[in-house]
Amino acid sequence: MGTWNDNADRHDAQHGEKGDWFGNTLIKPYLKRCLGVFGKKKGISVLDVGCGNGDTSRFFAAQGADVTAIDAANRMIRNAKKYTTKRIKYVCGDFLKSRFARKFDLLACINVLQDTPDMDKIVRKLYKCCHPDSQVVVVIKHPCFAPKDDNLGWTLVDDKGIESQAGQGLSNVLMSGKNYKGKHFINDGYFSRKVTQRSWGEVSTKLYHFTLSTYIKAFMDNGFTLVDMQEPKPADKTPDHLMKDLASRVPVFLMMRFAPAAKLKPRVRQKQNESKHAVVK
Repeated sequence: MGTWNDNADRHDAQHGEKGDWFGNTLIKPYLKRCLGVFGKKKGISVLDVGCGNGDTSRFFAAQGADVTAIDAANRMIRNAKKYTTKRIKYVCGDFLKSRFARKFDLLACINVLQDTPDMDKIVRKLYKCCHPDSQVVVVIKHPCFAPKDDNLGWTLVDDKGIESQAGQGLSNVLMSGKNYKGKHFINDGYFSRKVTQRSWGEVSTKLYHFTLSTYIKAFMDNGFTLVDMQEPKPADKTPDHLMKDLASRVPVFLMMRFAPAAKLKPRVRQKQNESKHAVVK
């Protein structure tokens, strides 16, 4: 079993300066829409929790945001600083133990919660970093399609008709460069709470499976309201690619946007009052 420090260089090779296929095709279009919630506000403050090599932080900064990016793996932060740091402050440290001098407009937790046993603690800490108008965007490996072991997941067929299993992630398939076709997806153990290993080439990290209701309840129990949820598919204009085919058939990620619950209550009441006085024509 390895650590995210052990996986840092491979992660950097996969993501590079501007991110991998999954992030650029499925995740970042949604993140851009999340920034749009703040309208024409300049210098939106973003906290990128578990920033990895910083490709998402650089995306936020390129949109004009002021970014604080934190990761506990020092090699991840080292690799992130190889690229531009304009409008980005990188912090190497444990998010749960870190103190910040400000509250943030947008808090991003991108593919982090499934990699930690401290999901509830992270959600509570996210709330402490919010002001009343904050938004929290969460991207997770879709829990309904997160195989419990490498004998499940996509059944792929190569040029010679030989079948193999993609296991718990498609990153290794993407990096292989081989010409596969997707046959079908096999899953089991959705309600299992086992801790499994996710293979990243020669390194494996721990993967914690939580059900969809567990994720949502964790946020609701800690002061948040769910305001949006998306299961992204590649856009029609996306060039044909094995990943486009697979991600169009089974969702890779689940994206959710939360807000502090107290912020939404007045708006809900206002909408209710408006509906009461609406004139039907």
